[in-house]
Amino acid sequence: MSYTARYLLSAALIFCSSYVFFHGWHLPKRDVEKATASDVKVWTNPYPVSSPAHKEAREFNEWIQSNSELDQLSNGADELAKLELASQLEAKGLDRLPTEMLERYLPLINKVLWSLDNKTCSDVAKGEISGSQLATHTARIIETMSATEAKTWFTTSQSAIDAQLRNLPIISVAKEDVQLAILKLAASLPDYRSKIFLSNLENIRTANDENRCATVRTVFSQTLLLPEPYQGYLARSLFSLKI
Repeated sequence: MSYTARYLLSAALIFCSSYVFFHGWHLPKRDVEKATASDVKVWTNPYPVSSPAHKEAREFNEWIQSNSELDQLSNGADELAKLELASQLEAKGLDRLPTEMLERYLPLINKVLWSLDNKTCSDVAKGEISGSQLATHTARIIETMSATEAKTWFTTSQSAIDAQLRNLPIISVAKEDVQLAILKLAASLPDYRSKIFLSNLENIRTANDENRCATVRTVFSQTLLLPEPYQGYLARSLFSLKI
């Protein structure tokens, strides 16, 4: 696999893990402004009661706060400190999850990606966006998810944390298999789009915002359409710390 392809997939990991919950769990700005010093250490549910994500977020936070292993690792820290620790564990645990679980998670990431404007999308690919910025965009999409989607979102996060705590083995994917899957993806596009995609992929570091974003979106959306084992190869590579 070329350096530029590795750059793209490594950058995608930032999108897939760094924002997942820590930055999104702070008090909303309107509440922070009203909160006292003692309030800011307390988690608040960022989703309205009408959203299925509200229930899933509440249960997810309860699981984190009651997890004895997390409590021990955090030395009995406050709620937000535990959430920060959990986010670090999740980023490390994603590539320990079964491929089928990552494939169910990928459409949700794709949904968030397509909600971004070209500049924000490009910044994600370059790794030049803060977790709090991305959390703001992500929270808006999570809020609109169906009950099934919201459950998948939070179950994946919980499973990744648990996998890291249990030190489950990392499931690797060979670079040759990822390269083969990229070529399969390119071949699934119309000829003119395939040539543009491969050219943009090769020049991903120097591409303008529109082309860089189009390339990232193509990788995510077309991966969902690939047959096995190629879909699995790319899904796993997009969530892997070692590509």
